[in-house]
Amino acid sequence: MIHGQHPLEFLFEEFRNYNLIGIPVIKCISDQNYKDVVRNVINTDNQGVCIRVKDDDLLDLEDELEELTEDIGIDRDQADLIIDLEYISPNDSNKNLLSLRNILRAIPNISDWQSITVCATSFPENTSSIDRNTTGQIERGEWTLWNNLFSRKSKLKIMPNYGDYAISNPAPLKLDPKLMRMSANIRYTANNDFLIFKGISIQKGKWTQVQSLCKKIISHPQYCGKTFSWGDEYIFDCASGNKSTGNAETWRRVGTNHHLTFVVNQLANLHVI
Repeated sequence: MIHGQHPLEFLFEEFRNYNLIGIPVIKCISDQNYKDVVRNVINTDNQGVCIRVKDDDLLDLEDELEELTEDIGIDRDQADLIIDLEYISPNDSNKNLLSLRNILRAIPNISDWQSITVCATSFPENTSSIDRNTTGQIERGEWTLWNNLFSRKSKLKIMPNYGDYAISNPAPLKLDPKLMRMSANIRYTANNDFLIFKGISIQKGKWTQVQSLCKKIISHPQYCGKTFSWGDEYIFDCASGNKSTGNAETWRRVGTNHHLTFVVNQLANLHVI
């Protein structure tokens, strides 16, 4: 930062000022300066650490994790481990499952960690593959993968927790937002798919067009009902003309709220929360 302080150190000072609890996240390839700050945060707050494992770490995973935990001075039972697969193709379900099982086998002393979570998404970087004025579907490959693993949990030493990227893709946007020709769309999580209710470009149809998209959602057989979540209530009220048609941020917030509620319910029904 401009005054020489490490950004992570600044953030955790702010957390403490607001009585918030934070857990630092670190990767095996993080630089020594970052590791030193994480070590100080761990010693100050005593909340442990989250280690994010990505593709770059998998070849020498055992050595990488051993070196990292020594560097930051923490035991495995104080660390939450996230296996971050980022984007996975829903067309490669068998390959994804085989890869994940091999990764889990490669984790040293897997039962010693405070928690293990698998995180992934099949949501693409954009929805350009879906035509305007249509309702498209994208398979939730991350949910399929985790369910396939869950059905084989008796063969695992430990069943990892579920994680995803909600209704987004983790890749940084490669386009200048000012140059984007965005189409109005609402992303709605269903049992095994993301439903994409898409309109026309904002330049032509403005955001007022989402009222008709909301009407499509509430008449869709997979709509969960007004009382399911705050997001579902907003969709219902917008369709009725009782809520603003908002903007891109509004509909990302609405869709994310519905998604979180939906996934928590799915997991609860599997008795794994």
